Amino acid sequence: MMLSALRRRSFSSRAVASRPGLLHVGCNLRRDDPPSKQYVPNAVSVSLRSPIVQVFGSNTDVGKTIVSAGLCRAAVQSSATSSVGYIKPLQTGGDSMMDARFLHSHMDASRLTCETLFSWDTPVSPHLAAQLEQKSLTDDILVQRLSDAIHKLQPTASTLMVVETAGGVC
Repeated sequence: MMLSALRRRSFSSRAVASRPGLLHVGCNLRRDDPPSKQYVPNAVSVSLRSPIVQVFGSNTDVGKTIVSAGLCRAAVQSSATSSVGYIKPLQTGGDSMMDARFLHSHMDASRLTCETLFSWDTPVSPHLAAQLEQKSLTDDILVQRLSDAIHKLQPTASTLMVVETAGGVC
């Protein structure tokens, strides 16, 4: 299809949502719903004063922590007063502060606040580790704890907030 044809094509007959893709993740939105009814399940309400970046990698040992450390270090070095928050919602493979220690060792630790929310000893994907260690976790609890951690750290993270997900999700 030519570019000129794409520009003329009308998309008004497609189902739309207030944010792209919401219909694909199970949100029941209709075009005529007022914004107050366009509810996104498990959404976390946050201030946008400082950006929040999610670092995701579909497997273990693909460099998520290195990328997170680079982002945090660059943000800390961006000014003399910058501060950064780092949250690891799910950690597997032993030491719950392993990634946080890595970040602290590569930058000015006084301007970095780290928090790990849930951890398991078994070095496998979080859902499998929780099952093997019989320490179950619901999505609602995870989202609530993540929301609480973001709200707690955001006032001190003036420059950036980094949320690093666990690998092994595929």
